[in-house]
Amino acid sequence: MKLHQDEITKSQLINLLYDYMRLYRYPLASLTFHKKTVDLYLKDGKYIGIFKEEAYNRLYEMTTQRSGLGRGYAGRSMSINARQAYERGLKPLSKITAEDLKRCGFDYSADFFKWLVKNWKIRPKEQHHTSAAYHYTNFYDDSTIRHLVAQCDLKLLYRIYKGEITREQAKRIKGIRYARARVQGGTLGGEAGKWIKMNCILCGGIIFYSQKLCFWEDDERLEVLDVYDSRPDSDFENKYLKSLSEKLIKNKVSFYKKYVKKYGETG
Repeated sequence: MKLHQDEITKSQLINLLYDYMRLYRYPLASLTFHKKTVDLYLKDGKYIGIFKEEAYNRLYEMTTQRSGLGRGYAGRSMSINARQAYERGLKPLSKITAEDLKRCGFDYSADFFKWLVKNWKIRPKEQHHTSAAYHYTNFYDDSTIRHLVAQCDLKLLYRIYKGEITREQAKRIKGIRYARARVQGGTLGGEAGKWIKMNCILCGGIIFYSQKLCFWEDDERLEVLDVYDSRPDSDFENKYLKSLSEKLIKNKVSFYKKYVKKYGETG
């Protein structure tokens, strides 16, 4: 089904590109988005500065031709890729059962899982067309559920789901506090012997400037200057802190240990 330029979204193009990469076994395929055009790199050549409509139509035709299944639809509404996703064990959110969840170590209800997916930005494994209106449906599999079990603070999130606590109360329970700190410049690839001030979050013994720039609280290269139970109203700028505080409610603090800077690391 061909679409007009104003109907095509970035996610639609990306998902078609993934289909192309899988069907042609060509992982080097890529898309670069510009304001009004895209660059499309495929096995048969480069298409530079083309409109989204042209990129979409080229990918759509190549994926449906490669599948050998006509227009790319099974019946009147389900795409071939959606049917194949079902065959590989992937499911839309509406079809995931308590048994599916329990098998993967998720010991809560299917309703709680669906709430998590909808409210806490749980990424789908794949997206496919499942309606004649050409709507995209998110598909999930066991790896999605197991990753969520391993990464998310389910006990805390369940209390929010049940209405026992608010997100702000969850921050206090999690021990999320705000801190002014300074770190030796050489640690961040700057001038050695100079200190760089940072506004941070302190949680679980880790000082976070951002998700991927963090230190152990007792790191000798870092000094905590002040700690606050809530974010100061003024002079506390850091563009990462709002999203980071939400992620720290959602995820186990242990998930971030892999990002803690070790002695000798710089930059």
